[in-house]
Amino acid sequence: MQNNINISQLCISNPKESNSYSRIYIADPEKKFLEKFGKLAILISIHFKGVLENDTLSHTKEWIQNFIDFTSSNFYKTLRTGSEIEKEFEDLLQSLNKWLAKEKVQASELFEKYIDELDIEVIALKNTTVYFATIGEIKTYLLSGTSEGKLQKLSAGKNKATKFSNLMSGSLEKDNVLLFASPNLFDYFSTKKIIQVFQVQPLKNAMHEIKQLLSDDLDRINILFLAISHRDESLIVQSPEDEFNQKEPDKEKISVEVDKEKEPEEEILPTIISRSTHLAKTFITIGQKVLAVLTKIFQKIKKLSTQKRPLKLRAPRKIKTHGIMWQKTLFIILIIFGFLFVISIIILGSQEYKAQQKREYAQTIQKLKDIESELSIALIYEDESNLQTLLTQMKQLLNSLPQVTKEQKQTYELLYTKYSTTLHKFYRITTIDEPTLLIDLGEQYKNIDPSGMTNLFNNFYIFDGSNNYIYRFNVETEETEMVNNTSANVGRLQKLAPLDNDILIGYDQNQGIATFNTIDAKLEPVKLTRQHDISEITDLSLYNGRLYVLESSQNQIYKYSKTIDGFGKEEIWVKDGTNIADTLSFTIDGSIYVLKKSSDIYKFFRNNRVAFELDDIKPALSTTDPNIITLKGNIKLFTTADMKYLYLLDGPTNRLIKLLKDGKLIKQFTSPQFNNLIDFLVSRNENTAWLLNGTKIYEISL
Repeated sequence: MQNNINISQLCISNPKESNSYSRIYIADPEKKFLEKFGKLAILISIHFKGVLENDTLSHTKEWIQNFIDFTSSNFYKTLRTGSEIEKEFEDLLQSLNKWLAKEKVQASELFEKYIDELDIEVIALKNTTVYFATIGEIKTYLLSGTSEGKLQKLSAGKNKATKFSNLMSGSLEKDNVLLFASPNLFDYFSTKKIIQVFQVQPLKNAMHEIKQLLSDDLDRINILFLAISHRDESLIVQSPEDEFNQKEPDKEKISVEVDKEKEPEEEILPTIISRSTHLAKTFITIGQKVLAVLTKIFQKIKKLSTQKRPLKLRAPRKIKTHGIMWQKTLFIILIIFGFLFVISIIILGSQEYKAQQKREYAQTIQKLKDIESELSIALIYEDESNLQTLLTQMKQLLNSLPQVTKEQKQTYELLYTKYSTTLHKFYRITTIDEPTLLIDLGEQYKNIDPSGMTNLFNNFYIFDGSNNYIYRFNVETEETEMVNNTSANVGRLQKLAPLDNDILIGYDQNQGIATFNTIDAKLEPVKLTRQHDISEITDLSLYNGRLYVLESSQNQIYKYSKTIDGFGKEEIWVKDGTNIADTLSFTIDGSIYVLKKSSDIYKFFRNNRVAFELDDIKPALSTTDPNIITLKGNIKLFTTADMKYLYLLDGPTNRLIKLLKDGKLIKQFTSPQFNNLIDFLVSRNENTAWLLNGTKIYEISL
């Protein structure tokens, strides 16, 4: 049964005009986290001293994001039970108070010089119960569901301390609405108007009307407003305009089910184990005593039965068998008790083994709890060394967790999700679940086997090295056509790159240079005048109209100038003796960057190697795997003189890596849809990347 809980919010923030900055955060966790922990919401408003500067605003936004990240990661701790939400929310507030105290020291300049007032509201919603705590002046009101309507103020006076001191909670009754608002809301609206707006229409429409009523002041005010209702909003009578506004699905509407499966109380389990163990021990003690008595009796009977007596002649009589039967009975009883004794030993051993397993499991869970808390702090302060250690420990502990029962499997799944999320944050990995698919060339050209791609403006050129067919795809019109299906005197193409606005240039497997004129659709070889023995071309690049050719086997990059019929005037470019014999790819922006098999990137400027320190990229680049190096075609570096970043495609691990040009890792992009990355392009403004994955071209935002 759905609880008909609805949440809607309105945040209007104009820092330059109001000298304040506000933000509302409503968590959107996975369903399993939502059902277990509930919904988290945070309202933050910061009022500044003096004139607001851009740097101050930037630092403030970063600080607010850190606060949100810390709060969210602690609230959605996978090791929380979710069964004692009030106590857990109190623990969260204590953690926030400690964090804020530390921040006042760490970010003392921000707090002392720039922040005048700090207003924060932290709200947790589990089923129909709401928990909230305030710093500053954010007000809370309850709008009852009665026909006459009544707006009751719930929050106390201003909390002047920069810590959470009072926790309020309660069950939101049916047809009631809980409102959280900055105090200046009632500078613009009367109590009667707020009641009227929120009683007669769904929350989302009500927020829309509030915004419309504020339209004249939108460019200069700073307002926070969040509403939570417990009602079936589909039954609220709406005007035709309201119904029109509701055509879009309400993404903020939530339905929370009661968590029926609670984790067992930790105190019960040791008691059950203790009682079972005590019974087993008692039974063994009794069995041992009975067994000892029966053994003595059996020995006496056996002794009497075998005792020699004088031979006397007596009259014939019937033989009595009760002595023999008694011996057999005792023997059977002895066997039964012996069997029960063994069973008791087994039961005791089993109970002790299970108890030990339970203890070890509980200890492992506690260790994971501790690591999870440390990870939250290490992430915020970007303590990479500690993060690496903690993640390694967490992975080892996860590997040791049993996954036999349903509860154990669920616990493992939650823990692993937390581990994976933290790992991705640490490694700066952005996973794109559904990248935009622009085209699947395989649907139109059945036998196509793309080897790479390049572009001239909006036209993408995809080539198939097996037959040198070239296809053109226009990213705006989404039209595709084959522009070349001949290959006279040109070997299998290995790469194509723009030479000018009309011509592409590349090299083939015979180490020859070829051009493709996009105007007359002509692919032909080009003369390259070499002064050295021909060897294998590893990569080529263009810069300022000159051709640069990387020949790893020659440990050299050669530069060629344009001639009438091709390229000549060969020059040796690397002149400082740096070893680049194991290089896979290179790119030029005035400096030259080369990617080595060791996963190092060397930077050269004016023919000499210069300082460049690449961040430790995790997971490790595929270049270090000897079984993957043969697939060097889809391991590529790229940048231009106009670009701020350096890009590295690691095809075998299906990711695109974004770096600053000093080697600092910015982000890694991957997707479940990426399974055969071959090549990529980046837009001039560096907002977008296009990736050739098999026969498909995907678009992602950078």
